[in-house]
Amino acid sequence: MLQRYEAYDEVTAKALSLDRECPYCWMNRGVAQYLAGRPWVEVAQSYDKAIGLRPDHPGVWFAKADRAAASGQHQEAVDTYDRALSLDPTFPHAWMGKGEALMFLGRYQEALEAIDTAIRLLPDDPDVRENRGTLLRRMGRYEEAREAFEKATSLRL
Repeated sequence: MLQRYEAYDEVTAKALSLDRECPYCWMNRGVAQYLAGRPWVEVAQSYDKAIGLRPDHPGVWFAKADRAAASGQHQEAVDTYDRALSLDPTFPHAWMGKGEALMFLGRYQEALEAIDTAIRLLPDDPDVRENRGTLLRRMGRYEEAREAFEKATSLRL
């Protein structure tokens, strides 16, 4: 599988050799580097180049935040999700990602506020409800966690 990701990395490098000013090429390069197991600093540089080309695009910031969180860079993820949300406060997946990153940082109340915002924006998304249940369980709020898990299950049916 790693060979496939390394091939993806090569394809994105080729695309960038044709157009160094393509922000989506840089975003895809960051994805490819992450999947190929490259160090976070290398992955972040690709996203930063995309951001430099499209600083007004919340999706570029979101993509970097998502990879930061997946790489264990949770505070950087929160800060980057915040930047995406400053550009589009109705971006539900950015709220969900921010909530998850805050949960990993142990900032449970802030995480709950972010996840509840995502639920208001995506009330029928079972993943957001499941994340809420996980967070409430960590907070020791077991009855509310059970209700959130039940809602997630019912939405999946």
